[in-house]
Amino acid sequence: MTGSVAHLAVPISADAKGPADSGAGFLVGAGGGKLDYRGAALVQAYSGRGGGFLAVVDRAGKLSFREHSDEKGSARFAPLLSRTNLAFSGRTLPEDVTLHLSVNKVAGDAFEARLFLRGKDGTLLAEELLNGLSAERIAGGLMLAAVQCSDAGGWRFGIPLAGGDMLSVRPERGLGPVVSTLYSLSDRILKMSAQCIPLGEGDQALAELQVRRGKGAWQTVAKAPVGQGACAQFRVEQWDMSRAADFRVRLEVAGNTFLREGNIAAEPRGRPLRIGLFSCVAATLRALDGPPEPLELPTATATGRFDPNSIIFPHSPLTRGAARQKPDLLVICGDQFYEQFPTRGLSDDESASAAEEVCLDGLYKWLLWCWAFRDLTAGRPTIVLMDDHDYYQPNYWGNGGRAAPERDRNRGGYTKPVEYIRTLERVETGHNPDPFDPSPVDQGISVYYGAFVYGGVSFAILEDRKFKTGVMQGDDFDVYEGQLLGERQERFLREWKSMAPGLPKVVLTQTVWACSQTTPEGHPLIDFDSNGFPTYARRVAVQLVKECKALMLSGDQHMASLVRHGIDTYDDGPLQFTGPAGGVGWQRWFEPAQALPNARPGVPNTGDFVDGFGNKLRMLAVAQPRISLAEYRKYKQGRTQRIMDRALKREGFGMAIVDTNEGTVQLECWPWNSADTEAGSQYPGWPYKVSLSEL
Repeated sequence: MTGSVAHLAVPISADAKGPADSGAGFLVGAGGGKLDYRGAALVQAYSGRGGGFLAVVDRAGKLSFREHSDEKGSARFAPLLSRTNLAFSGRTLPEDVTLHLSVNKVAGDAFEARLFLRGKDGTLLAEELLNGLSAERIAGGLMLAAVQCSDAGGWRFGIPLAGGDMLSVRPERGLGPVVSTLYSLSDRILKMSAQCIPLGEGDQALAELQVRRGKGAWQTVAKAPVGQGACAQFRVEQWDMSRAADFRVRLEVAGNTFLREGNIAAEPRGRPLRIGLFSCVAATLRALDGPPEPLELPTATATGRFDPNSIIFPHSPLTRGAARQKPDLLVICGDQFYEQFPTRGLSDDESASAAEEVCLDGLYKWLLWCWAFRDLTAGRPTIVLMDDHDYYQPNYWGNGGRAAPERDRNRGGYTKPVEYIRTLERVETGHNPDPFDPSPVDQGISVYYGAFVYGGVSFAILEDRKFKTGVMQGDDFDVYEGQLLGERQERFLREWKSMAPGLPKVVLTQTVWACSQTTPEGHPLIDFDSNGFPTYARRVAVQLVKECKALMLSGDQHMASLVRHGIDTYDDGPLQFTGPAGGVGWQRWFEPAQALPNARPGVPNTGDFVDGFGNKLRMLAVAQPRISLAEYRKYKQGRTQRIMDRALKREGFGMAIVDTNEGTVQLECWPWNSADTEAGSQYPGWPYKVSLSEL
């Protein structure tokens, strides 16, 4: 801790109604100095380890310092022992007051905090002093805070001011109004989305896409309004894909100009194409507004509410490791966020049906992903697929776009308002290459499945959830034919087979097309979240991909795996690489009770297997938790499969390196912290190299 003094001041006033004991002011020490500044920005709601302390005024004008680091009394905000130098003499807080906080070094490692209230004319109205603060106690983020408020009334803040040598000005850490960009390149078409923070009601913003090559002048090549989902979308045709170009998104809001820059890469030619594979990234491993959580396992590391064991956003080790592998193309397979993290979001009651409310909550969580990955996506094409949690559903079978009957997801369809579905699909997938057939499905929901060519590789993007039928259909399973891809995507694959002849082919899907999971006893497990079901529709889909001689890349399962699908035998189908989760709690296992035939030498839990739906497959590699499911069940019963301690899991990202000169593809599975370890080794079973002729 450097420096000796910090000053903060903010105009403050209370609404006419609200709880008498609610307070507002400053939060000091968010994250305890152990979090990235972006992670510290998530500190909120209930108190917990790493939460710092509060310096607030209540509606009666009383000043106090309150605890925000208590895991057990997380909603109590107990007062800290402080000294009142001047008590407020009024009955209620005046409207025009300014709250000040001064933190001063007293001697050595000791600090004191002085909180005081001034009236409109600068008169000192109240003063409170807190002694005995250590450098560790005040380290971390500073923010405005309000506690114990209600829907009936809260607090209003003016523009805060800050100064002192304990504070540093870091304008590069500012966020917005343009948060990030996503772009794709295909068939000489550049498509780009510029994701913004939601603007004010009176702000009419027009965004410009400007580019330059070398040291030339900036040229505006497209303009677009900031539309639905606070997102501007650009399209530029006849783009020269052989040459790199710098770009910037220029946005004027309320007379101020804002820029967000990046680089549009030249299409790789004459060298291997490096594909980065990501999915399943939660901002936190526990809900920040949830109750205290006990240790799941005796060997697990304790997880405080606001420490690095819980807040894994902004995933810096993951993105650093990915950048080290220098991907040319990013494939984001789904679950960019989870509806219950960092906050529990909206329950399935009537309030959740308010489209505006659920849209804002979903956009908040999507913006966190954008903030974390924006440096990666600003410099390379990115393809985004959406999965169940992006749609705010724990499982998702789209049933051709229908609304879920009685909002029961097991009957197929969408449980959230269609306005939310359309908004999130626009911001996440609107930059993807043009769809094969843009005709919307039920409720006017768009599609994004289609084909594109990049870096000498032909890709097919599939939506293997959108047309899938639910577990329950009517009263009788015999009255319908279960769908996986649906007729439209099956037709697309038949046509894609003959597109871009001579090029290697890669299919991008949300999840694995088998149920490669086992019970604690090692028996095949049935999980309808996998695409091993419906069985016949899965067989048709696998056969189509095999006829295309394509490699499959996917996410979703949280457990990395390399599967050779079977159709009639165990290995006559396509090869599918499912990458690991970037960071989640829920885990899955593949631990057969007995050794399997045709196992890879030296690679455990591999070989020929029949899944719970009767599908044949050959497991070639798997990266699962470091503790067995049987051992986990000794301590955690029921359905839960959550593990928060990252040392007990195998999370990270995948790489697929397609080398047309050598005629091979190499599949890699990297730990989430590979950039921070000396060895930087992959998970056991990887890398795996296969000839393109064997796909």
